[in-house]
Amino acid sequence: MSAPSQEHSNGVRPGETSAFPGPLTVGRQRYLHPANTSPTCLLLIDTQRGLNTNNGFYGTDRSTPRLEDNISSLLSAARSYNTSTELSPSVTFSAKDELFPAVQIIHVFHQSSNPESPLHISGKAQKDGILFMPCAQPNEESEYETVFSKTLVSAFADGKVKEVLERMRISQLVVAGIATDHCVSTSVRWAKDLGVVKDDWNDRTKEGKIVIVSDATACFGKGGIDAETVQKVHLASLEGEFAKVMSTQEVLGDLFE
Repeated sequence: MSAPSQEHSNGVRPGETSAFPGPLTVGRQRYLHPANTSPTCLLLIDTQRGLNTNNGFYGTDRSTPRLEDNISSLLSAARSYNTSTELSPSVTFSAKDELFPAVQIIHVFHQSSNPESPLHISGKAQKDGILFMPCAQPNEESEYETVFSKTLVSAFADGKVKEVLERMRISQLVVAGIATDHCVSTSVRWAKDLGVVKDDWNDRTKEGKIVIVSDATACFGKGGIDAETVQKVHLASLEGEFAKVMSTQEVLGDLFE
């Protein structure tokens, strides 16, 4: 991981956004609907301990120094909303309901077929590599959190995540995780092409919203190109056609403020 850089007094490095929610950015139009008006899912992809720079398998340079903090903030906000809000038991939520839709949280982790990979179940390369990062540990007691494994690149390849989104009538999908240029990007593209979220599930021509969180995703350096550049290029390639790129602060402000 790159050496620590200078921070401002609030703990945020120059050029980065805070991990904590705040009011909508001045002059920015809200993109996501509030969580209490639109069924929303937080999809965390491959937030695993083996995806680090220490073992060197994926590289020695990783982008997004505040990745773990921002993933933790997204999870904490979703969980806090789910425990402090009168949630509707119905998956056919409408704006006329007196109760509100839960934020569904889906954790997808990768099981590599390569014994040399830190994400292989044998633990040969890294004993705990396949386990979730501490910042992204699922709450197995929560009825609103689901865990899936995958062996392919896309989180949607086996249809399980898509089935949950359809069953829960999700209108907004917020994606975070690692690595942006591999499983995260592939999953976002599949999500768009498959039409996994709908603004109105009674009219499936109305597409829902897909967001990729810029500072809660990360890349490793590739082919002599530094990790931050790889991250920026891949986010830029997703913007507009496949997803809306937003910061953690923007997502939290839209959903929970």
